[in-house]
Amino acid sequence: MKLKIIISILFLLANQLFFGQNKVVDSCDLNSKNIQWKASFENESKIEMKLKLIREKIISDSIYREYKPKIITKCTPTLYSESIDKNGNNCGVKILFALNYSKKKSIILDLNKNPEYLFIVEKLIEINIHKIYPIFNKSAEALYGIYGKSGVVILTSENRKFAKEIKKFIRNIEHKKPNG
Repeated sequence: MKLKIIISILFLLANQLFFGQNKVVDSCDLNSKNIQWKASFENESKIEMKLKLIREKIISDSIYREYKPKIITKCTPTLYSESIDKNGNNCGVKILFALNYSKKKSIILDLNKNPEYLFIVEKLIEINIHKIYPIFNKSAEALYGIYGKSGVVILTSENRKFAKEIKKFIRNIEHKKPNG
């Protein structure tokens, strides 16, 4: 009888150790991923490598959706910057990526809100991007509010061909959307 109890306890402990480790691996921490990404980005000197890091970050962050509370009350804020993973875990705030493609036109490159922008993200290459302005301090939050909490990267393009391509692409997307 004692042997059965000992075996059962050992089995339960082994299960707890095995499955408990999976919970740590499955949890998300967007803030620490952002810090690691910022360090890699700031240490990179070549623009083509910075753009590669930007493309990869925008795509990898697309697994995080915007958090929206299930119950909305008078006290619930109307703006949500926090992101959640596929399991509903609160992960933190994404870095905001903005593309200024003409003097008065810009877009936010968030593949959750606009998955079709993957076409534009893939075209973030050296000939299309003139300048990269990373803002990783309180200025980002001052400029973009709670959405800039983790930082903002502003990309500017002076490539007219690229700007025309984006304008045409966005026009086609808006034309295909049903009237709401």
